[in-house]
Amino acid sequence: MQESRNLILAITLSIFVILSWEYYNLKHRPVPNVVETTSLSNTNDTIIKKNSTQKAPQKQKIKSISIPFETDKLSGVLSTQGLGFNNVTLKNYETEKDSGTNVQLLKNDGSNEKYFLNLNWFVDGRSLYSNNDVWKIHSGKELTSTTPITFKFYNNKDQITIYRTISIDDNYLFTVTDKITNHSNQNITLNQYGLINKGMEELNQSLLILHEGAFGVFNGTLNEVKYKKLLKKGQINHSSNAGWMGISDKYWFTAIIPNPEKFYHYRFTGYNKNDIKKFQSDFKSDDIIIESGQDYNSKTLVFIGAKEIELIDEYANNHDILLFDRTIDFGLLYFITKPIYLLLKTLYQYFHNFGLAIIALTILIRILLFPLASKSFREISKIRNIHPEISKVKESCGSDKMRMNREIMALYKEHKIKPMMGCLPVIIQVFIFFALYKVLFVTIDMRHAEFYGWIKDLTAPDPTSILNLFGLLPYETTIPFGIWPCLLGLTMILQQKLNPTPNDPMQAKVMKFLPYLFTILFAGFPSGLVLYWTFNNTFSIGQQYVIMKQTEKALKKKKRK
Repeated sequence: MQESRNLILAITLSIFVILSWEYYNLKHRPVPNVVETTSLSNTNDTIIKKNSTQKAPQKQKIKSISIPFETDKLSGVLSTQGLGFNNVTLKNYETEKDSGTNVQLLKNDGSNEKYFLNLNWFVDGRSLYSNNDVWKIHSGKELTSTTPITFKFYNNKDQITIYRTISIDDNYLFTVTDKITNHSNQNITLNQYGLINKGMEELNQSLLILHEGAFGVFNGTLNEVKYKKLLKKGQINHSSNAGWMGISDKYWFTAIIPNPEKFYHYRFTGYNKNDIKKFQSDFKSDDIIIESGQDYNSKTLVFIGAKEIELIDEYANNHDILLFDRTIDFGLLYFITKPIYLLLKTLYQYFHNFGLAIIALTILIRILLFPLASKSFREISKIRNIHPEISKVKESCGSDKMRMNREIMALYKEHKIKPMMGCLPVIIQVFIFFALYKVLFVTIDMRHAEFYGWIKDLTAPDPTSILNLFGLLPYETTIPFGIWPCLLGLTMILQQKLNPTPNDPMQAKVMKFLPYLFTILFAGFPSGLVLYWTFNNTFSIGQQYVIMKQTEKALKKKKRK
């Protein structure tokens, strides 16, 4: 099997998998009407409406206070009413490049696309407090990375006091510490409860290469359910200790990490409410008994922020959060994708441009693969050298393909040619291709990363188009067919000329057409990936040309002897 055919076949399979995205919306089965506040039972999970007839234990007759908070990366407002996380903005990320508008991750402002996070406690199966109850500030004046705030709520009916201390680090992690005191003359049964709820008017296009939806780690295993699938399923349940759950999008996510020593029942829910698609991740603990006059202390971690890989790794290690680094969807090739990302990030620190870092990465990969590639290129040179003999075999065999293949294989054996040597470098290149595509697509470092000239975002396709002569003609076109994909096609044509012509005439015609097909396919790919493959082909052509010339000289000297 020849190098060119191996390469084209491997890349074709890669392209087929990458382009197998879901371009249609699934028809959602109707799901029972559920709402934002839900409860779990150990035996039979039920869904309780937010506006049910259940009354709050005691309505606090104090005025709600809004407490702003801000770190280097987050800003938001914490209200004493309900004490939920309803308003969080990411200061370092814009909704669109140069838009001037920062990403608002959590919002509960009355819009259709609410996104909020709440923590609560159940007492004998009912909420200790409602979202309308107002907490008192017990200590502290402002919430910063150095100054936590402690709130107090007293449930008169059950004679329970809860002190909640909320702190935040310099980045995206909140720590919520609850102290619950039983003032009654009898034991009480508590269940910790938490939820993350997100509303969406329309779903984004679901991509096979990326997870967006509910996710969590249960019993040591990462579980992911995409938005569309969750709408179809309606509800998915898990039970685990040392777990956590959340909702993930491409570059951001929210997560609640409860006490790893306790056992929890987790649930993912998807439903339609007033033509708005709602998604919820929630959990409820097993029963916790607090004796009369005793206290119970609980610590819960809450993450609200961006998928910054080094920071996520730091949280996973410092807080012993199992598989927390898998919040970045590096996929099945995690063992390749993450090292490539780390190497790319290291190169970026030297070049300060991800485009140059990709080119440097290409050079390093070509150097590492050179021993394998040189063997492959030498085999190709040997095949080119015996091409006249192969042509004679074709003429003598005529239409007898089986005889022709046998005699050609005999020629290979006679000249000690190993055509399969070309397979291994190609397979490795395909894995690298997938891994780099993943890095470009899912890592937040690459978001809005510029190259030079017209490439303003390496994660987006080349914006130029040959249809208007790359901007020279006075009209716009939305069809991507840019300069870099055309350069890629040119390198594939040049590379093909260095390889032997396939024995089968039909196969030879198909091979000649493939560079043009790949130019069209790559036109819609991230420009960073096209940049990598173009330079990869360029260096491969240079290596192949030099090795072929050396091999041909060696073969000529051998014949003279």
